[in-house]
Amino acid sequence: MGFFFEICSTENPYLLYYVTRKTSPIMRRTIQQLAIFFFLIVLLAACSNDNGSGSISEDAIVGEWIAVQKFEGENEVGLSFCESRIVLSFIVDGTQVPRWTTGTMPPPECSDLMLAPALSWESTGQNQWEMRSITEEVLLATLRIENNRLVESIPNDREFIFIYERL
Repeated sequence: MGFFFEICSTENPYLLYYVTRKTSPIMRRTIQQLAIFFFLIVLLAACSNDNGSGSISEDAIVGEWIAVQKFEGENEVGLSFCESRIVLSFIVDGTQVPRWTTGTMPPPECSDLMLAPALSWESTGQNQWEMRSITEEVLLATLRIENNRLVESIPNDREFIFIYERL
């Protein structure tokens, strides 16, 4: 420590100048190497796969979603009043529980419509989920997330597609 103190003291400015000039190329090379290293790290991070394919977690659908669009095949058919009042709640334990936007009771216009009981959902990987009946293990719908929207495809003879937004 005494040597370092002597070099850095103001009593011996010529020695400090000499040591700085002698080590300067080594320090410059080290700084250049560090700069190149950090540049490569930033470049690799910028080129990472962040386009949404494969980067969505398995529980990305957890939360509450409300329908905003409905399609029959390629044609948008619009949501009925009652369909627009249903909230899908996806829970971490793998269940999906529907509820009304008005709470437990349906709006008066939808009093004849019954909500399905709790369903189960499971990730199949690659931004895909399957929704099934808990009691019968029947595939009811496939789900995926596109542009921060949940897309539900209901396989039947007329392929219905619902688009949901997060609440």
